[in-house]
Amino acid sequence: MIGFSLTPFRQIFAICLLSLFVSGAALAGSPIAPVNSEHGLAIKGYDPVSYFITGKPMPGLAQFSTTYKGATYRYASAENRNRFLAAPEQFLPQYGGYCAYAILQNLRSRRGFARY
Repeated sequence: MIGFSLTPFRQIFAICLLSLFVSGAALAGSPIAPVNSEHGLAIKGYDPVSYFITGKPMPGLAQFSTTYKGATYRYASAENRNRFLAAPEQFLPQYGGYCAYAILQNLRSRRGFARY
């Protein structure tokens, strides 16, 4: 008798678990790339070294560019490019250049962080 009374409960429990799994899979977005790169450029073409040297974003130039871990970075000067190449981990943007809150929510930031 006890075995039969648990069967409807197990069925309902299994249906609930299955519906949670399906809804979770449907709501999951596409995976986020390790580096925020728009049109193949990391940090929207801004110079990552300038944030540390001048304290403000400066647009990078195509003539001063390098590729690091699959992302292309541009620099405002050859000097900034050489600083980056000497210690790239020191100048890389945190969280791959994404907004930390957006990463928490598994979203991509639509606002350009370079303005801040």
